[in-house]
Amino acid sequence: MIAWLLAAAWAGQVELVVRQHGDAAPLPRAEVVVQGTPVALDARGRATLELPDGVEATVVLTSLDHQGQTLTFTPPLDQPLVVFLRPLSEPGEIVVEAFRPTAEVTRHHVDAEMAYETPGTFDDAVRLVQALPGVNVQREYSPSSGDVSVRGSLAGDSRFYLDGIEVPYLYHFNQYASVFPASQLDSLDLYPSGYGARYGDATGAIVEAVSKTDRPDDITGSAGINLVTVGGDLRAPLPKGWWVSAAFRRSFHDIVTQGTDQFPTWPRFYDFSARAEHVGERTTVGIFTAGSGDTYGRVLGELDVLDPYEQEGVPTLDFGRDWQLLGVRVRWGRGRFVTAFLHDLVAADVSEGGLYRKRSMSLPTRLDADGTALSWLDWAVGGELRPEVTLVELEDAGRYGPLVVREAAPLAWQVAATDATLPRVRFHGYGELQAKAGPARFFPGVRVGMDSVGWSPTIEPRLAVRVRVAEQTELRLGGGRYQQRPETEQLLADPDLPTTDAWSAVLGIDQTIAGRVEIVADGYVKASRDVVWQPVSGRPVVAAHGLAYGAELTVRYRLRDTFFLWAWFAYGRALLHDGSDDGDWFSSDADQPFSGGVVASWNVLPALQLALRYRAATGNTFTDVVGSLYDASDDTWVPRFGNPNGARLPDYHKIDLRVAYTFAFRRWSLQLAADVWIVPPPATALYPTWSYDYGVTDYVQGPIVLPLLGLRATF
Repeated sequence: MIAWLLAAAWAGQVELVVRQHGDAAPLPRAEVVVQGTPVALDARGRATLELPDGVEATVVLTSLDHQGQTLTFTPPLDQPLVVFLRPLSEPGEIVVEAFRPTAEVTRHHVDAEMAYETPGTFDDAVRLVQALPGVNVQREYSPSSGDVSVRGSLAGDSRFYLDGIEVPYLYHFNQYASVFPASQLDSLDLYPSGYGARYGDATGAIVEAVSKTDRPDDITGSAGINLVTVGGDLRAPLPKGWWVSAAFRRSFHDIVTQGTDQFPTWPRFYDFSARAEHVGERTTVGIFTAGSGDTYGRVLGELDVLDPYEQEGVPTLDFGRDWQLLGVRVRWGRGRFVTAFLHDLVAADVSEGGLYRKRSMSLPTRLDADGTALSWLDWAVGGELRPEVTLVELEDAGRYGPLVVREAAPLAWQVAATDATLPRVRFHGYGELQAKAGPARFFPGVRVGMDSVGWSPTIEPRLAVRVRVAEQTELRLGGGRYQQRPETEQLLADPDLPTTDAWSAVLGIDQTIAGRVEIVADGYVKASRDVVWQPVSGRPVVAAHGLAYGAELTVRYRLRDTFFLWAWFAYGRALLHDGSDDGDWFSSDADQPFSGGVVASWNVLPALQLALRYRAATGNTFTDVVGSLYDASDDTWVPRFGNPNGARLPDYHKIDLRVAYTFAFRRWSLQLAADVWIVPPPATALYPTWSYDYGVTDYVQGPIVLPLLGLRATF
């Protein structure tokens, strides 16, 4: 000690920076003790240490929610001393998602760490939904790539929520990115089926995204760019309990490059999110806004299979969709109230005739509250109110309608020109109990609804049961009735479209081995009546019966901020029947008998991350063209379609690799990431295409190998 004090006369300065392992966030609340003396960190997690040169020094770092470290070094140092502390989880570092007592029988949880470290997601939490068990594997950049079909549900059967408000769609064109800036999300949950009475007006899945709600201690943010988008985010505290956050992303290829013959208007998209919240003693009040937009123009056909003369007469489609919302949210103890004004616009124009405009303005409002009645009985109640007005302008696209059914289905409905104003009010209320009886938990509930279109009430009883049969084993059983009314624009094609009525059941088991490895098995079945679906040849039709069934096996292991592994395999069928005595069951758009995948991420070093994802699945269904007729009056060929969904694309395989390295500096960090996807032929087939007379069939091919680079700076 005397030698150390004498050497202090030649003391130099050492910059200490304390950050969180994984995202390099500052840790200003960590406790630092240098040679037995406490040292305070500033708001950015930094401190300047006065240490004598040439004398060994010891620094002890501790934290309530991070693992401590003890460092020994000898000054001087040529660069700042940057220390990464690993967060703690319960228990220890092992993260177990099972055994959560909720009415949702199956739940897949995604947080920021998993999103940022999974290859092929491009730092996007919501894109990871496409790689979860039970979700149909879609081909990137194909017409169906943004569809969310889960456990046999059709793409329009699911609902997507952001902080309690339903949003119109989940992915930008061709599924490149979700409509939620990932940097603003705290977590995301997928409920594939068998969920409780809290959710409804859906016979498919529920995807619920939750924004970050913790008040930042200091100004933090990031800016990033990759080969497609540029964007950034910012979070900052304000006086008197307020804080703000904002994020924005935009694609930039339309700015720096010109369109192609196939895409005369180069695809472009944007999304944004912002909020301001006040944290009080009992309540938190926030104002938030979010939005998203997509625009592109394409020719109606594949130029590769047409000769130069035929290419000159190919019409084009100009398509755009965007939505914006502005809302208020109030949270207290065990409840929340949220309301927002939501504007949704769809616009599609065909150059040779055909116009579709849909503008919807609504005021979705939601209230949820729960509490404890007795030591063994909890309750939850809530409701949703959605008044809306939809303005529709529609002109039939004629023979070109089937070519745009993916983007603008009404153009294929062959209805008279329409200019209509459609008011609508929907209300749903629910009540749910949680009764505890020894190792069992019972979740009875009921959901009731009313719709001004038809004024037909819906009553949906639900029940879930969880039984802890052993310390590391839990059985799950649940399901009930799920009803869904047609969308407003579908009623233009047929005002008598019925309510889809489904009864669903799920049986599952959660097994944890040594408190580390999770094995989750689920079996499900759903029987439906009056299923509304959209064939490629025209307006919506009603299948009298629908049947979906299957089984899933998932293995999970996670060591927070170090390693995680998902492996899953699923078998499932999704069938429809027209109800006739001589009719046969046929595959729905969501029929994918086999699918599976593996996701693994390993932080080899605090700054180096390696990751792998592999997905495989049976090829998606499509309706083939079996011939054509020549229309001399119009000099065109009219296709003759075969059996609905009677053909399939080749089986799909895809490998995603990721390498990321984070450079930590005094006040900021820089992450360099490289993603590579590999799709071996014939899995590169995206969708079928035909020649002008439908005599030649071919597949549009996607890339085999595609490298994607990105930079993200965080401060």
